[in-house]
Amino acid sequence: MRQTAGVAANMRSGSSTSCAIKGWADNQDTLDYHCYTRNSSGSTWTYLRNVTDDNKSGWVSESLLPGNGSLVYCGF
Repeated sequence: MRQTAGVAANMRSGSSTSCAIKGWADNQDTLDYHCYTRNSSGSTWTYLRNVTDDNKSGWVSESLLPGNGSLVYCGF
């Protein structure tokens, strides 16, 4: 389990800021990282579950996550 890196972050339906917002990861929420992917612009995003907020899941830019997000590649 990890927490956001001192900032709040949008949880999105895909690995891009153009994807719909599905939820929110507030500062100090407990997050369960699943895996990461790299989008077409080269940015890495982690798929995670927000344990603090009713277990909502979504993609968050790794630049906003401690330890730069998940270490497990999603495979796509």
